[in-house]
Amino acid sequence: MLADPRYDLVVLDELTYMLAYHYLDTQDVIAAIVNRPEQQSVIVTGRGVSYAITGTRRYGQRSPPGEACIR
Repeated sequence: MLADPRYDLVVLDELTYMLAYHYLDTQDVIAAIVNRPEQQSVIVTGRGVSYAITGTRRYGQRSPPGEACIR
């Protein structure tokens, strides 16, 4: 879905839990976020987001502590 340019917005609801419990590989998720179409925004929800995810921000304002903003 992240690779599909037809989507302007992708919400990855509660993704942080999938990463914390190792259901998904963090590096694979980061690669998908970084390589998505330029016009696409991504919202990641969940508690305890790692810096590996928040560090993938292309631009945008910093979110409150414990929240991620990936645009």
